[in-house]
Amino acid sequence: MASEVLPVVDLRVLAQSDLDALAAASLHAVAPRSCPDAAPLPPLKIDRAVFNESAGYRKQTFSRLRFAAAASSSIPTSPSPITPCAGNNPENHLVAYHLRRFFAREDPSCPPSTPPPPETLALSSPDPDRETTNSKRVSVDLVRLVGLVDPYGEELRRQTAGLMSEAELLDFINCLEGQWVSQRRRRKFVDAASFGDHLPSGWKLQLGLKRKGRHAWVHCIRYVRFT
Repeated sequence: MASEVLPVVDLRVLAQSDLDALAAASLHAVAPRSCPDAAPLPPLKIDRAVFNESAGYRKQTFSRLRFAAAASSSIPTSPSPITPCAGNNPENHLVAYHLRRFFAREDPSCPPSTPPPPETLALSSPDPDRETTNSKRVSVDLVRLVGLVDPYGEELRRQTAGLMSEAELLDFINCLEGQWVSQRRRRKFVDAASFGDHLPSGWKLQLGLKRKGRHAWVHCIRYVRFT
């Protein structure tokens, strides 16, 4: 069987009117004479989005844009870059840790929480000016103390009984534990608790000699509180 040879049409030499004539001669076209009521064949229009016409000559070529669009739709989209696993995020581990502690406090998988370090409260040192207890830890009645003329006089006379001369009295003061007021060594600061509990703890007596005529004795000149 001989093969059928199809005619080859060179579209480069055809004008728009020639294309319309070819369309009318097609087997699928409707002849106006056979069907008077048929609608006239619409003129053939070239889709410029598909066919491009060169400015130099009337040559129509298939647009590469259509191929590009079809090719882009057929190519599978490349997968988006894989982000690091969210489980490796340290912040997520921290959130999960606190959630486990909140909802499952008895869960043995939870790491033991470290208790906060104990706070050390600084104890303020007692104010010596507000100390009102004596060496026996008994509160001193300051109002009553103001009314006393010489609360330590009786005890001083008792301890210096039999000492008549000034040298003996100065020797008595010298033997007491304390601090001399001056280099003359005539007066001395001694602990008040050695002669009674009239003053609060920490107070001192300034002792010296007092003379009247040919008689002398140890006298408390004043009370002192060293800070």
